[in-house]
Amino acid sequence: AASVIDETDPRWGVTFVTRKDDGEHIRLVAYATNYDFYHFPDKLRRRISQFLVLSPYQRQGIGSLLYNHLMAVAQGD
Repeated sequence: AASVIDETDPRWGVTFVTRKDDGEHIRLVAYATNYDFYHFPDKLRRRISQFLVLSPYQRQGIGSLLYNHLMAVAQGD
């Protein structure tokens, strides 16, 4: 199933990985979105919704770093 992300819903989060090139340009390398959903009886659970590492940056360990960062943030919350 798929649905549009509601930009006004505070339960959505997005994390970007960027890289600064030799000049002043900042390049998007990867991103992930997450959603906090209600879990019975009184908790929220974080779900990774989208996860993308752009093809020029794949196989460099960036996806693992991004995933580990998301897990650390979720465990800290």
